[in-house]
Amino acid sequence: MDIACYLFLTHSFYTQEQMKAFKSLQAYKYFESGFVLKIGAKITHNCYVLVGKIKHSEAEAKLLDVWSIVSRDGSISTAHCTCMAGNSEVCNHIAAMLFAAEYAYRKRNSISCTDLTAPWPMPSLSTTVPIVPLSEMDFGKPSSSTSQVVSIKNNAIEMLDKMKSLGKTASLMRVVEPFASEIHDPFY
Repeated sequence: MDIACYLFLTHSFYTQEQMKAFKSLQAYKYFESGFVLKIGAKITHNCYVLVGKIKHSEAEAKLLDVWSIVSRDGSISTAHCTCMAGNSEVCNHIAAMLFAAEYAYRKRNSISCTDLTAPWPMPSLSTTVPIVPLSEMDFGKPSSSTSQVVSIKNNAIEMLDKMKSLGKTASLMRVVEPFASEIHDPFY
C-alpha cells in the first residue's frame, strides 16, 4: 500500500483537491499505541474493502468506524471515517487503519520465534526425573553426595595448607578449621 501517496498527493474523490494531509503523520503513533482495535478485509470487484474499529483520540468517545477501498496493486482509492475530520477522506484514524493493514500484510507469512519448538539442543548430561507422588518422595540427605561433600572439603583444606606454606592468606581461612582457631589477630 502506498499510504504516503494517498495522504499527501492523492486528489479527493469528492472535491478533486489534493489531500495534503501532513498532520496525518501522527497516525503511525495511533497504530503503535493500539488505537486500531479491529480490522478486516473483503475482496470485491478486484479491490479490497478494509473496514476497522478505531479508538477515538478522546478517551470517552465512541469507537470510530473506518473504511477504505484499496486496489490490488496497493493504491488507495478512497477512505472514510466517522470522526469529524474523516469526511475529508483523510484523518489519523484512516491512516492508522492503513498502517495496521500494511503491517498485517507484511507479517502474514512470517513466523514468530514462539511459533516454533525450542531450537536449542538438550544438554547431553541431562537425565530424566521420574514423576512420583509426593508421599513417596524422600526428602532426606542423599547418601551418595555425602562422600562428594567430604571430598570437596578435603580438597579445600589441602589448597589452604599449600597457601599457608607459601605465606599467603585467604578469607576462607577465617571460617575453615584448623585455620580459623589459629588466627588470633582480628585484623589478620
